[in-house]
Amino acid sequence: MKLIPGLFEESELEVLRTLPEVVRARDRGITHFTATVPEELKQRLEESFEISLPSQIPFRFMTGDTPVHADVGARSFENTYLMYVTGEEGVFEVGEESYPVVAGNGFVFSEGTRHGVTQANGSSRLLVGPMSESGFPVGNPGTSITADGTTETIYIQQGDGIQYSINQDEWFSLTWPLFITNSVPTSTLKVLFLTDVSVYNTDGYIQINSNGIQIGDSSLKTNGTRTNITVDEVADYSGFVRNSGGYSNISIYNLNVDTNGGSTLSSYCGWVGGVNYGMDGTGNYIIGCSSTGLIPIGGGGIVGAGGGCIDGGESADLTILGCYSTGLIEANGGGIAGVEAGSYGGSITIIGCCSSGGISEGGGGIVGQAAATVNGTCIIQKCYSLGAIYDNAGGICGQDAAATSGTVTVEACFNSQLGGATGSGSILGLNSAGTITNCYTPGATLYGTTEGTVTTTNCYIADGEWSDADANAALANVSTVWFNFQANETYYLRNFGYTPYSLGNIVNNALVNTYTQSIVAGGSSIAGVFPEESTEFILLSGGDPSITIDSVTGVISTTESTPSGRYVLQLVGIIYPLFIQTTFTLIIPGPPTGSLETKGKEYNNTTYTTVQEGQRFVIERIERPNLRFNSFADYNKYLMARASFRS
Repeated sequence: MKLIPGLFEESELEVLRTLPEVVRARDRGITHFTATVPEELKQRLEESFEISLPSQIPFRFMTGDTPVHADVGARSFENTYLMYVTGEEGVFEVGEESYPVVAGNGFVFSEGTRHGVTQANGSSRLLVGPMSESGFPVGNPGTSITADGTTETIYIQQGDGIQYSINQDEWFSLTWPLFITNSVPTSTLKVLFLTDVSVYNTDGYIQINSNGIQIGDSSLKTNGTRTNITVDEVADYSGFVRNSGGYSNISIYNLNVDTNGGSTLSSYCGWVGGVNYGMDGTGNYIIGCSSTGLIPIGGGGIVGAGGGCIDGGESADLTILGCYSTGLIEANGGGIAGVEAGSYGGSITIIGCCSSGGISEGGGGIVGQAAATVNGTCIIQKCYSLGAIYDNAGGICGQDAAATSGTVTVEACFNSQLGGATGSGSILGLNSAGTITNCYTPGATLYGTTEGTVTTTNCYIADGEWSDADANAALANVSTVWFNFQANETYYLRNFGYTPYSLGNIVNNALVNTYTQSIVAGGSSIAGVFPEESTEFILLSGGDPSITIDSVTGVISTTESTPSGRYVLQLVGIIYPLFIQTTFTLIIPGPPTGSLETKGKEYNNTTYTTVQEGQRFVIERIERPNLRFNSFADYNKYLMARASFRS
């Protein structure tokens, strides 16, 4: 092992710290990258390390402690070369020796030497390298997977360590971080989790390195839950999925990022997606995801600062649908997206999302400070927050929304608190601009003190005294957008969330919130699939007193006297903070009639088996529930098929 102290002076280190590639990587949360170093400094590295380097030299940002490991690279090498460009805290342990992390110190050690960093206390550091003698990057191995078109799905599971497979027959060890590349731009590479997963250090993340990647399944697990990603005793975590490199057509489905042991998120980051998620990319979606951890300064419960913004690209759009967070929102942060969401010409659309954490100064229940700033676009529809609003904050958007040009549109949204904090608003925070349509506040203010223009249409200000009559007079499309549990109580949103009666809750990047089932009078529907311990089912309207719902299981029951017909049931499944409203179409076929009735079903003369006839009868009865049978034989075929048939 060789130590080269003071390889660069402070002024030279500052040149490296301000290289355009370094600044860009720092702003975008990119950890592994290359940069062009001024020729004089490049020669100094080559002379000190006694190697020859390419024009693009590897750099790396690291945060917190680094587990002891032996470096690996894309091909064989003899030595590892690195130099600290920044260094505040930490002890670099290499082989049997230990050295303080000091900016300007360089190290050379042979391949296979185990090393790591301790006592970093969550501090970050920038390195030249680690690299080989020929200048290709080496280091903590991670796992890189590149799909060439023959691989459609990568499976991940946790048992005795983390493993991955492309066929579920042969499994390989997975070392974080995971770098995913899809080399076929016209296809979508899926990354599916067969079990819940825990990560134990800041390397526990997925790095997106190409277009066309899906993280997570579009279906729920058999018990109605989503894949749980537990961040276990990790300080200064930076998000589970990183997509800040300008990549498009990236989707994240049905992930819940949970925390354990006081794990914390770095400022301006997001629990599900990191900082600048979706920057310079188009067609990016995050659907059905959630987080439980504290949301840091400027960060977001789902994505961090700069989600869906532009920085050098031509366009950017990010859509977040059906997501929620429960953690406290610190200053200027957002329950779903962090500061500057959809800014600098970019666009972010957030639909059907909510948060329950308190909203600290300048923050927002859905997006943080300065949404859509500088010609950006932020559209928020059918969203709500339940947390208390503090000074200058907003129940939906934080302060300074569209304050520097840009467009903010908020439609059919609310915050449940009366409010009253200085400069705050139920929808927009201090000094914001935008359009507020079909929204309400149970308090007195929709938006905080502002120098910009705020336009309100069809909005209701209850001012502490809710009235259904006044709300109905002010709001638009009440029967299709709003509902309440009891008269003269605040409203909630219809068709919010996904139906508990279907595991496939995402279809074509939209949540499924309707369901249809046909049952005979006196029968019962299937059960809901929400976890029983956290759910209450409520039937808002049933169309007939004989139709009831089990508040725990969600099973809908009828009696033998329930009249035949088509019933459009409105029900709610409560999994706090979600109030998921579903439309359930229940079909009760009528009894058979005698054979004297003419054949009104327009049967053709094709010969069918008994099973095929029964299935055909079921389909016809769903389409025309009042249609009667020509014979008891036909009815019996229908009953046999109906038992295994679902519409």
